[in-house]
Amino acid sequence: MAIRGAVGEMPPSGGSDAVTTLRRILAQFPDEHPPAAHADLAFISDPDLTQSIRLDIGAAHRANDHAEWKAATVLAGAAIEALLHWRLSQENPATLAGASRAPKKDLNDYVLNDYIHVAEDLRIIPAKTATAALLAKDYRNLIHPGRAVRLSEKCSRSTSLQALGALEAIIEALS
Repeated sequence: MAIRGAVGEMPPSGGSDAVTTLRRILAQFPDEHPPAAHADLAFISDPDLTQSIRLDIGAAHRANDHAEWKAATVLAGAAIEALLHWRLSQENPATLAGASRAPKKDLNDYVLNDYIHVAEDLRIIPAKTATAALLAKDYRNLIHPGRAVRLSEKCSRSTSLQALGALEAIIEALS
């Protein structure tokens, strides 16, 4: 039986109507797609981690493009944290412990501030990149309503762009 519409008939394909066929084809593709500029985080060997970070980077850029400043700021901060966690996990635990600002806890218990300071101490990232990342961290923390009220601050185009800039600097430093 053919489906009739305003533009004519469309015969079923493979026993299914056109909408079902199209849905089946589209279901094979991911809902999110990382931006082409970050299609390759070649310095990370774990494909699942690479994909996860790429998705966060893509979502941060899309949020920024749509004036969703808080989302862009927070997602850029999350990507920075993931990248620094990954990079520091490549170090010998004794090397981490030797960093002057290394906290006395497991790497998985660090907070973003710790990752940034230890990466700077170990010269994984330069001082200017660490400064940018610390600013991004402060803006990312505006996701907490109490902090935003206490500081009388909110995420804006500026915080979004600064967080994305810090993210780009981290990627360059790790590449």
